[in-house]
Amino acid sequence: MSIISRPEPVDEKESDTVSHPLASEGTEISSNAVADEESKLDAISPPDTLRGWMVVGSSFILFMLVTGYTNSFGVYLQECQLHVFPTTPSSTLSWIGSLQFGCICLFGVVGGVLVEQ
Repeated sequence: MSIISRPEPVDEKESDTVSHPLASEGTEISSNAVADEESKLDAISPPDTLRGWMVVGSSFILFMLVTGYTNSFGVYLQECQLHVFPTTPSSTLSWIGSLQFGCICLFGVVGGVLVEQ
């Protein structure tokens, strides 16, 4: 079911202008404008495709992985303190989690701007 309603096809012999359902009363739109709008509507793919659902599913999994890793950083911090960097103070190692969260926020803003373009 489509939310966008398409205008009725017009026989070109009858008139060169047609009333459009979104136009105010008495406003006429040329049939070329209607044809351009129909071609734009045909170029837009419907959102309920396999590709669309694959994007939704993969975005969900990626979001869960990134959020899970960020929220469980304390477990990784303890492992790093005990086995990987035993002589490094914990205040220095805690910068890893802080930078990680900061990068997520920064790249989220940059990614949002890029998606909107």
